[in-house]
Amino acid sequence: MPSPLLTTKLFIPIIRPGIVARPELVHKLDAGMKRKLILVSAPAGYGKTTLLAEWIDQQSLRIGWVSLDAQDNDLKRFFSYIIASLRTIDIPIHENTLVSLKDPIPESVSGFLSQLINQISDSPESVYLVLDDYHRITNPAIHQSLSFLLKNLPQNMHLIIATRSDPLLQLAKLRAQGELCEIRVDDLRFTIEETVQYLNQRMRLGLSQSDITTLTKKTEGWIVGLQLASISLQRDPDKHQFVLSFAGDNRYIADYLFDEAFNRQQGEIQSFLLRTSVFERFNAQLCDAVTGQDNSQTILAELERANLFLVPLDSQRNWYRYHHLFGELLYNRLQRSNPESILTLNQQASIWFEEHNLLADSIKHALAANDTERIAQLAEGMAIHKMDAEELVTLLTWINRQPENILREYPWLLLARTWADINTGKYDRAETGFSEIEDILSSQIYPDKLAIRIRGHLAAIRSYLAEHRSEGPETMIQFAEDALELLNERDILLRSFVAIRWAIGLSLQGEYSRAIQALYETGNTCKLAGEGQLAVNAFSEMAEVQILIGKLNQAHIDMLEVKDYAEMLAQADGRWLPSMGLLYRDLSNIKYELNELEEAEKYARQSVEICKQCGENEALFLSLCLLGKIKFGKREYDKFEIFFDQGLQIANKILPEDYLPLKHIKNHYLLLQGKIEETEEIAHECGLKISDQFNLRRRLEYQNFARLLAAKGEYEQALQVVNNVLEVIEQVGAKGYFLRAKILQAKIFHWLNQPLEAQKALEESLALASQEGYVRAYIDEGEVVAKMLYQAAQKGIYPDYCKKLLNDFPEEIPAKLDHLESSRSVVEPLSPREMDVLLFISRGYSNKEIAKELIVSLSTVKSHARNIFGKLGVKNRTEAVAKARMFGLLPED
Repeated sequence: MPSPLLTTKLFIPIIRPGIVARPELVHKLDAGMKRKLILVSAPAGYGKTTLLAEWIDQQSLRIGWVSLDAQDNDLKRFFSYIIASLRTIDIPIHENTLVSLKDPIPESVSGFLSQLINQISDSPESVYLVLDDYHRITNPAIHQSLSFLLKNLPQNMHLIIATRSDPLLQLAKLRAQGELCEIRVDDLRFTIEETVQYLNQRMRLGLSQSDITTLTKKTEGWIVGLQLASISLQRDPDKHQFVLSFAGDNRYIADYLFDEAFNRQQGEIQSFLLRTSVFERFNAQLCDAVTGQDNSQTILAELERANLFLVPLDSQRNWYRYHHLFGELLYNRLQRSNPESILTLNQQASIWFEEHNLLADSIKHALAANDTERIAQLAEGMAIHKMDAEELVTLLTWINRQPENILREYPWLLLARTWADINTGKYDRAETGFSEIEDILSSQIYPDKLAIRIRGHLAAIRSYLAEHRSEGPETMIQFAEDALELLNERDILLRSFVAIRWAIGLSLQGEYSRAIQALYETGNTCKLAGEGQLAVNAFSEMAEVQILIGKLNQAHIDMLEVKDYAEMLAQADGRWLPSMGLLYRDLSNIKYELNELEEAEKYARQSVEICKQCGENEALFLSLCLLGKIKFGKREYDKFEIFFDQGLQIANKILPEDYLPLKHIKNHYLLLQGKIEETEEIAHECGLKISDQFNLRRRLEYQNFARLLAAKGEYEQALQVVNNVLEVIEQVGAKGYFLRAKILQAKIFHWLNQPLEAQKALEESLALASQEGYVRAYIDEGEVVAKMLYQAAQKGIYPDYCKKLLNDFPEEIPAKLDHLESSRSVVEPLSPREMDVLLFISRGYSNKEIAKELIVSLSTVKSHARNIFGKLGVKNRTEAVAKARMFGLLPED
């Protein structure tokens, strides 16, 4: 006799008071209501059931619910629950429908399902059925039956499945047909804001913002992880210390993960999980090599389908990692159960990574294995290879623990320490390392080839230091040439690194064509050699030189091509290249100049993220200041100062010599806002004078000085300084700098009431800008330049480009234009009737009211309005009025 059905399995879960509302996910479920299947798939503890219950609570729909368990793998029992659920929402399923389902044979199942489908389709309303915990179902006959049901689902029925693992249904086909709405782990993770709401508002833990951010990062937004952490936090008096030490060995986390994830796996899978827990990232080939298996690809595919806390690192599903807490749990379990295996696993991983030219990973596993011989062997190869900040600290800590005799036996360890100091911005310590290495080379007998190679490295480091210590291009070039003479021709990686320094030195000397050619050749050499990191670096430096000489278009084209190349490498490698921080920063700068501010901010934020992840603090402060500049462009002036100040703070800490140049950049934008205090203070401290002689590196300092003098009404003196700036710029051919200086000169002539000179200066700037697409150089200068552009267009000076620029000015900065006729050389003239309509629009009349006033039809008014919008290049009434006032078509308020 079959066991009776449990009616409690048909109840929709009750919403607990104080849950964290998730309106975005509810909206996504709303959007999926028209599709055949809504799939909510994620590991245990991500709030799948709670989300569906929250969504249902906001609906007035006919929704049936079944909570499944392992006993429901009997085909007849499974469909008995489905029918019972449908009856709870008044779908009249006949009592004898199940009679035809005698055995799990195709004829029986298809006949039964046909009857069921026909009866559901008779319902006049839409029907929704939720199958919760579908991962409990393992019976192939049920999967096949549900596939049949989905394929023939009546239009009024929609299925919703919540599961820890993807069901064996035709998901790809449904996805391609647009019949699948998916909510997955990345959607379900708590954001920082949701974590604040849960921990501080609901649980009232009173955590600081930094502790909330840390906990969200450690749990990766895993809801149950945060809930379990909150249990401990309620009992822990030192909440900050708990957050810092929170890990996968927390007893609540460990118990949950063992019960809900690890212990549910078969022995072979458990062994695989433990052995691969030594990796921060892995692919099937690495797992095969280290575990000795040949089925890792199959296991990884099954783990991913089962949502077993496996995180793909690229869209090709090549590289993976474990959720941090799950990975820590597995590693702790391995340490307790088989600690001796950890050294062997790390050694094998180090060998595999070296064989695949992934040296940073190789050295990391060699360090984990404490394999001195291997670390020494790898030290030369990874000397300039970028590792992230945490890895570099680990390497430095290990080297500094080694006794003096080991360091003398392996001089490459000392050199690796010096490179690590360079890559973490510890330049003073790096210089100390020079003398130690020289002492060892002079006091011990090493083969000549070895000594020459080490001295080649030292010269390479010195060329890098010369660049960042602003010791002058001559010193930088000399050290680079010394290094190239010492280094072996086969040492492509280091020679390319040095060649980039050499090219930057050429650029600083004003030899731009040679610099661009050298960087182009170096980038291509690195691409051919498979050194993507340095290739991206070389091409990015090339773009900076192109921008310097005003070749904005070419830099844009080249950077987009390099971006595609770098992102392809990042996908294959499963993580960002450190040099992509520089790449995205350069691309962001270009987008800013083109006035594509959203794109500019996107790339700037990516640059900041990569720099933080890779410990590139020197690049980080420049990217933060770039974000500040973009916020200025978006007129978010409070955020402009915040980002600049963050960048200045980092620069002052790690590279003080770059602090003042960055301060001048910030002051440039403060001056554009009319704020002169900081610039006046610096000018006074530096004793700036009108007659000073200076080089290109100080041109922004003196350009700001000219702006300061102009802001104080000292226009003749300001003109003298900006003329000096232009002379320095023109001597070296830095046309990118020339453009902004020329616009400033035009403004000063305008203030001096010298219109012909102002027009000539502006025209010279437009000659370059119109070819290369510069926009922000004009918009940043504000209202005065808008008026000058309008006047230039009137006189036929680059009229099309002036119109483009004027259309890009924000409507809040209207030029003080005088009369109607003048605007007609910039915008297409409006007809007399269109002018009448525009006037009524400016007074706030509706279309119906305008039609009544002008005694025309409503459709005629709408037609005139569309014509007005088109001629003015706007989208709505507000923009039309603002633009019309800007061009003098309407009187000022």
